[in-house]
Amino acid sequence: MHRTQVSLEDKQYRNLQRYAKLKNRSISAVIRELLDAHIPVAAQPKQQKTRCWH
Repeated sequence: MHRTQVSLEDKQYRNLQRYAKLKNRSISAVIRELLDAHIPVAAQPKQQKTRCWH
């Protein structure tokens, strides 16, 4: 996971705060969910398969 900063307008922050509270989620979780829902899969890089050695 990566850490980043985003600047929001006051109204955007208030709306995000209310929405997160309504959904009983953190603001970070809501932002991640919104990004996943709105960025097309084709724009996301393919994840590399990891090998498990037993």
